[in-house]
Amino acid sequence: MKKVSPLLKSFIVISFLTLSLRTQANPIDDYLRTVEKDFDLAPLAKRYGIVSKYLNLTYLCSLKSGDELDNNQLTSKVGPASLKCKGEKVTPIYYNQTNPLALAISLGKRELVSKFLSVVEDVNDKALVVWGYRQIYTLAHVALDPRYPEVSRNVPLEDRLEIIDELARKGANFNKIIKWGGYKNPPLAAGEPSSSHLKNVIDHVRARALLYGADPNIKGSCFWGINIKKELDLLSLTISYYIEKENVGACLNPKEEVMAPLNMFMLRKEDFNLDTLLKKIARGRLKKQKIEDKIQSFNSKIDSLRSKKTMNSKIKKQFLKTKVYALKEYVKNLNRKLNPHYKYLRDIVFEEPPVKIGSWNK
Repeated sequence: MKKVSPLLKSFIVISFLTLSLRTQANPIDDYLRTVEKDFDLAPLAKRYGIVSKYLNLTYLCSLKSGDELDNNQLTSKVGPASLKCKGEKVTPIYYNQTNPLALAISLGKRELVSKFLSVVEDVNDKALVVWGYRQIYTLAHVALDPRYPEVSRNVPLEDRLEIIDELARKGANFNKIIKWGGYKNPPLAAGEPSSSHLKNVIDHVRARALLYGADPNIKGSCFWGINIKKELDLLSLTISYYIEKENVGACLNPKEEVMAPLNMFMLRKEDFNLDTLLKKIARGRLKKQKIEDKIQSFNSKIDSLRSKKTMNSKIKKQFLKTKVYALKEYVKNLNRKLNPHYKYLRDIVFEEPPVKIGSWNK
């Protein structure tokens, strides 16, 4: 058997320790593992109290690892806040408040969310609300705007969508707004007022929510609703997800203004081979999303190079800027190719102009 050199052994050990430290470095993950163990061992009657426990998010995020956790500080300055308000029933909470269920939803921990929801009778219960972006968030808000405790860009889209499905099966209200705090935006705002931190996900989560009754006409403090006649990418996604969910017998309840174009599409899809059209749009959207992800990655690298004054960093920065420019031009070209597909889809489901059968069979 071939002997491993001491240098290679050292490298393997260091790599393993580095990987272990990285795994342990996230206090939220550490904490949620502990909560899951407590949940599994607890009697059924106590499990809801575990998933809905008020937590101090500021303190939790300040930890370097779960080993430093102080339960007294974790539960300090949280819970219903004392506030007097004339004439209106409000649910004031502290600005740093969250709970284990909301954390699991925010981080896209699909299996853990399913486990925690198994003991929740009312997912719209005010006892489960947390502090979101300048307003109180329901669980539906958290699923569509997974901001806290951090923006996790590595969560698979399928997991985010399945969490929305899970909340819908439990009867989540995707239109509920708790009118206390700074903003009063519906879940469908999906992070738009806060600069679209997951812009490549927003249309997907919105499309899913529209199928479960989210009202595109509801406005908020800094959200003006959605006109699906103009949001053609969102429209195509909503149709695609509708077909997918109908095929598996999911219980859907879209609003009339959402259901009308869906019905029109389903009535006419055989005449115009619209499945082919949706596939073309999906391929174009996927290409566009990959390019936009690259642009975002390059922009992050450019930002990190700004503070460096070396000639090498300046050359790298200029090189990345050139690549970003080229990629943006590529995205513009993709948009030009996609626009006729989107317009054709809009005409079919809204305007119904005379169209030659077979024009999209290519």
